[in-house]
Amino acid sequence: MTPKHQEIIDATLQAMYARERRYHHVLSLPPEEPFRTRSIEELRASLLGQKLCWIAEYVEGYPAAVQPERREESRGWKTVEIIGGIRGEVFQVCSVVYGSPDRKTWFFPKGCQHTGVGGILHAALLQFYREHLPPDQLVSVAAAVITVSEASRSFKCKQLGSGSRVGFAIERQVPSMVVLQEI
Repeated sequence: MTPKHQEIIDATLQAMYARERRYHHVLSLPPEEPFRTRSIEELRASLLGQKLCWIAEYVEGYPAAVQPERREESRGWKTVEIIGGIRGEVFQVCSVVYGSPDRKTWFFPKGCQHTGVGGILHAALLQFYREHLPPDQLVSVAAAVITVSEASRSFKCKQLGSGSRVGFAIERQVPSMVVLQEI
């Protein structure tokens, strides 16, 4: 692993450890229980440390530590579903690094791909999608904006029901795509 990636991983692990320490401090009963300090080697050996290491190595060109499962199904059209792999590892790391306190949601903050850990996670997803998805499903941000704006102009809604229980159904959906942004 490159020294730059190791530095980013160490900084991320220390930030997550500091967050854990703050949570422990706020949630502990008086008198406060002592919080066990951990060395950087212990943090690197943690599950989060291992996943960050796998992701960084994947970005550097090493084979993925976890291979995705590919499911194909035909029902008049061919459907391919890719489950897990390094993408699953990235999503698990994102749930810790970018997750909400309820641990149910997470999102990429604006511009996170320009930060240390965000750049590694973004590069891993970009590489994963290029390896495992058909090229026609990969579009640039500009092409996605055009596709979505054209599709949104052609949405037609039908009213379903009447009175106090009214719903709407969209007759046309935007084709599925993965948006890639080069950094």
